[in-house]
Amino acid sequence: MAAELRTGRDPIGAEPDIEICLQTAYVKNQLWWDDEPEKRRKRAPAGKLDALSVMMHELGHALAFNGWLDQKTGAQTQGVMSTYDRNVIMKDGEFFFNGPEALKLWRNKPVPLAKVNNNYHHVGDKRSGGRTPPKLMEDLMTGYNLAWQFKYEVTALDIAMLSDCGIKVKPK
Repeated sequence: MAAELRTGRDPIGAEPDIEICLQTAYVKNQLWWDDEPEKRRKRAPAGKLDALSVMMHELGHALAFNGWLDQKTGAQTQGVMSTYDRNVIMKDGEFFFNGPEALKLWRNKPVPLAKVNNNYHHVGDKRSGGRTPPKLMEDLMTGYNLAWQFKYEVTALDIAMLSDCGIKVKPK
């Protein structure tokens, strides 16, 4: 889907552009489906995740937050790089996103990516060298576990990172 959005050409034809697979028990026991998702007013019950937030998070992975770098070394593998990978750097054993639009929003510093709790396709997690900024915990593409009852939104940082990966997003 990302290639199609960037180029206007559908490289796989009639095949689905995105496939999201969810375990039945997860959908039934952990997700809460708002009956008015466009309003985003209701709060998920205790012990439930907002299903729309989960779906938006997974679509973020389908659009750009993905890649093939070695999780331990940051080295290119399989001879391929995603547009996301092109913006990822490793410094002192930690992953960072270094795209120009994200840098503008992050005070000209690379955005910390996940490595401890999750993979580098997420922003922030527990850092070996200190604390990750708390606002990354509330980012749609967080490397922390999604919080029960919390409604995540697409953030300016998410939009900047998508833009750095060639996905044009119109802000609200």
